[in-house]
Amino acid sequence: MPRLNGILCSGLKPLRKFENYKPVPTYKILLPPILKDSVPDTGGKTQVAVCLQQMNVMMACWKNNEFNESKCSEEIKAFSECIEKSNSEARALQQAESLGQTDSVAGKPTSRTINKLLKRYPQPPTTIKVKM
Repeated sequence: MPRLNGILCSGLKPLRKFENYKPVPTYKILLPPILKDSVPDTGGKTQVAVCLQQMNVMMACWKNNEFNESKCSEEIKAFSECIEKSNSEARALQQAESLGQTDSVAGKPTSRTINKLLKRYPQPPTTIKVKM
């Protein structure tokens, strides 16, 4: 005799809803969508490689002359002058920043300038409640 339990009990199961009509999950806000009133202090340090061309010329001269410095005196002099010039420019920029005369380093505003503007124009309070 065939088993009819599976056939008889299948009519007792509740009908499944359509799979395409499931409710869309709501977006959970972890942090309010506002900016802070300050940025971290970077110190205005920008790392830029200086005098690369002069250094490459000097190294190539050393390699061609078997690292004899007497034959590459012009290249060494050009490299040392470039280093001195970049150091003096960096010192002048640092002194101007300490006196508050410059508002930008390499075309970008410093973090101090941005913090001054953010203090002048603070962010409005948010009305969005964060769910925890």
